[in-house]
Amino acid sequence: MSAIAQPRSPSAFPVRKVAAGGVAGAVTAIIVWILSAAFKIDIPPEIASAITVILSFAAGYLIPPAANDVVVSPAVADVVPAGSPR
Repeated sequence: MSAIAQPRSPSAFPVRKVAAGGVAGAVTAIIVWILSAAFKIDIPPEIASAITVILSFAAGYLIPPAANDVVVSPAVADVVPAGSPR
């Protein structure tokens, strides 16, 4: 049985959509903290977590990929053109 091919990025930097999801998660955590500390609004952890997931998903879905954000398919990346040294 062969392994499932996973797409990979050509660099170690996260693509813009992934970065947007991470930033949305961090911003949500800060907003929940501010609501609790400054305004004494207690949000249950389950609700805060659900808000984080929803906003992170929305950010990743709505942010378009950057022009240089590409995914290299393993099948294509491993193809060596004819006549090329390996």
